Amino acid sequence: MRIINFLIFCNQIKDMVSESQLVKRFAELSTSQQSVETLSLFLMHHRRQSQTIVHVWAKELVSAAPDRKISKD
Repeated sequence: MRIINFLIFCNQIKDMVSESQLVKRFAELSTSQQSVETLSLFLMHHRRQSQTIVHVWAKELVSAAPDRKISKD
């Protein structure tokens, strides 16, 4: 049983996404459909870490240059 729990834990660690990975993904995002779809699939794959994703997204959105935002308000 311990081996199974360890393997499950290792698999969960492997599927974790770091803040630096998210920052890199958001920085590489372009307006192309392929870029948006790729990021969307990546985020859906890591949806269990939604709190981290939203935290990094909000931080990156605030600090982004105006030309990188949809709305220039």
